[in-house]
Amino acid sequence: MNPQSITKVPFKIHPRVFRSLGADLVTNNVVAIIELVKNSYDAFASLVKIDFHRNTLDGSIDFIEISDNGLGMSCDTIDNVWCTIATPFKAINPSIKYGEKKRRVSGAKGLGRLATFRLGRRLEMLTRVPNGDIWEVNVDWGNISEESDITNCYAARKLYEGNDISKEWHGTRIRIFDVIGEWTNDMLRNLSDDLGRIISPFSNVKDFEIELSVGGISEKIQPPAFLLKPKYSLVCNVSDEGELSWIYSYSISENDVETKQGTLKNDKIFDGRDVSFLCGQFSFELRAWDLDADGISSLSEEFKLSKSNIRKAIQAHKGISVYRDGILVLPKSEGTKDWLGLDLRRVSQIGRRLSTSQLIGYVSISADKNPNLADTSDRERLSDNEEYRQFSSILIAGVSILENERNKMKAENTNEKPLEELFGEMDANNLLSEVLGIAESGGNIGEAIPLLRNFNTKLERIRNTIQRRMIYYSRLATIGTISQMLVHEIRNRTTTIGRFLAHFKDKFFDKDVEDNIKKSFSAADVAVDSLENLSDKFLPLANRNFIRRKRGCEIKKAILACMEIFNNEIEAKKVIVDISNLHEMLLLVDPADFDAVILNLFSNALYWITEVPEENRKIILEMKRYTSNRIQIAFNDTGPGVPAEDALKILWPGVTRKPNGIGMGLTVSAEIIASYEGKLAVLHPGKFGGASFLFDLPVKA
Repeated sequence: MNPQSITKVPFKIHPRVFRSLGADLVTNNVVAIIELVKNSYDAFASLVKIDFHRNTLDGSIDFIEISDNGLGMSCDTIDNVWCTIATPFKAINPSIKYGEKKRRVSGAKGLGRLATFRLGRRLEMLTRVPNGDIWEVNVDWGNISEESDITNCYAARKLYEGNDISKEWHGTRIRIFDVIGEWTNDMLRNLSDDLGRIISPFSNVKDFEIELSVGGISEKIQPPAFLLKPKYSLVCNVSDEGELSWIYSYSISENDVETKQGTLKNDKIFDGRDVSFLCGQFSFELRAWDLDADGISSLSEEFKLSKSNIRKAIQAHKGISVYRDGILVLPKSEGTKDWLGLDLRRVSQIGRRLSTSQLIGYVSISADKNPNLADTSDRERLSDNEEYRQFSSILIAGVSILENERNKMKAENTNEKPLEELFGEMDANNLLSEVLGIAESGGNIGEAIPLLRNFNTKLERIRNTIQRRMIYYSRLATIGTISQMLVHEIRNRTTTIGRFLAHFKDKFFDKDVEDNIKKSFSAADVAVDSLENLSDKFLPLANRNFIRRKRGCEIKKAILACMEIFNNEIEAKKVIVDISNLHEMLLLVDPADFDAVILNLFSNALYWITEVPEENRKIILEMKRYTSNRIQIAFNDTGPGVPAEDALKILWPGVTRKPNGIGMGLTVSAEIIASYEGKLAVLHPGKFGGASFLFDLPVKA
């Protein structure tokens, strides 16, 4: 192109950009107020006041005033910073000093002032630097939004001529008139709650206070005292390598707190992958309460609060909040408090996993150590990148640790029994015998009623236990549906690919074909066979007419097939699997049932065995005759083993040390083995220093 023909067309900005960046980008009025309060914080204010001035006649809001005692703005700052949309001023100057004090600013996008457009059509601002002039700035957002040319859009600045301002005052006072929308009592309560979350109660920020006044009635914003005394808590520090160190605390009483600590390595957080950790070191604290009647009553008595106020306070602060350099990043509004998806994650394990309403979390990040954890322009999310995904995974791992420790404590006095034993307790034969005995001895119905009541109480307990257990199993029931889909999709694809390979062979293999093409063809043919074999493994689960225990399986052949599934992982982790003690024997067990048990044991062993050096990683399977028609199988490994405190309850539902485990694999395995009149047991300590699981199954005599 001839350079002479190039015309430089300048970009133009339409005045509607103010609406797009202000009224539309800021998601709601509460978020707009929070952004203006954070501007006060960035101006090194120690106190910010929000005042809703009501009309004495109809109670409507005449104007909203936000005032602070910060550093204020000079004439030059107003002209070249405040009036510059998306100014990089804070990005260039990430910290602000006042005397000997220094504060990291909370914002950097240069859009916060446009939040006033969300709140009202007209802005009046007074601002003053220490010992400087008072400047008055007026902006008519209503007129600006109706303009067609950006050159006609301006803020009117002049020296303030009033005499109602103290000579000692410095800072900024914003008044917003022609308020848009209605501020209901519920909205004002939500604002109060959300303002209480701007500063983390566990941060080092001690020189910033917020006051809220509505119609002349003022309150100092601060979180309730009971939030400082949770029933369960987890304090975590994450290193530059992504290793999570944690301390768990359980408050038995006011003066009696049990603690334990541990470390979770990088690969245990990221599903066995040793990832390159990008997001930088940070820390967080999770606090949880039991919100049942007993839990709420004890809080109510200790802190002299009504039960409804306790629930409201937890509701206001619920979820996990992220603070950058001590100031709230997210969530800003009610709709995003479950930004980690904890409630959806909890669906399959109600009662065992924590809901957003039970959990209050404070995550501390910094602009220096976590520069790529950036919030989006609407202030409601963090930017979706690899750092954010790693960050989220670690937080979920922390929540899982808290849940697991809490569940183990709650289960200590609960003896989880196999389903068959539970159903056995529902047998009414003993009750019938006792009632008949009373009748035969001439007793009356009054003597039988206590027996019936006791039996009814027992049935209710069993019903609740089975109902809770079924919630877990219902998730596992989806395996059949998934298996159907897998078999269908795999076979459809392999059939098509197989036809192509056969056609290719018929048409071209009678000619001179290069060796590398033959090798590629052979590899593709083997891959198709492998996929079809995999679909065969899922077929029993996918077949709705499949009847258990109608087939047997060769023990060694079945174990080798299960090992094949984990071949890549076994090689990658340099694990030696010793099956020299195994020999062929026909198990009178359905192959799908036996596979489920073995696959679960392999999965657990391979997960934990990375805790020991590579040269010590072994899985050893052994078998011996238990009786003439039963065999005992021992599944041993040389990993870290089962902790002593877990040995008796590791088979219970929900008990797991995996960060994202559901604690059902061993439970289901035990149930399967029990259905063949066998028992799964944990040998502690393990035979080879790690974990040892023993179980017996029927064999052909």
